Amino acid sequence: MEGLSTKYDELLAKIGSQETEIAKLNLKTEELLKQLTQKDAEIAFIRDSIQSAEQYSRGKNLEIHGIAESPKEDLFQVFLYLSGKLEIEAPERLSVEAVHRFTLRQDKVAPIVVRFTNQATKDLLITQKEALRAKKYS
Repeated sequence: MEGLSTKYDELLAKIGSQETEIAKLNLKTEELLKQLTQKDAEIAFIRDSIQSAEQYSRGKNLEIHGIAESPKEDLFQVFLYLSGKLEIEAPERLSVEAVHRFTLRQDKVAPIVVRFTNQATKDLLITQKEALRAKKYS
């Protein structure tokens, strides 16, 4: 009978230590869940910040669609030619940071992206275009 009592005491001690270990694990799990929630919030904030920065960066860009590609094309000259055809005063070369194509898909003509050095230059060009459109249709 004494052997059973000893085994029973050992089992109770083992169960007690397991319950203690489970309680520690539960606390650790709660702590990790709080950290995970915090990290999720940080990731969402960073994503929003990146999206805002990208949107702000695109604000200086002007996309021109429907101009066929040609070998060895000088996209700045294409932009100047198009501005002349639309009777829009083209900005100086210094006002244009870059002109390149933005490849979307192989089966479509890639749009031309004109990146201006500042938002005001782009806005002026857009205003001139809208004034021209209003003049032609009035």
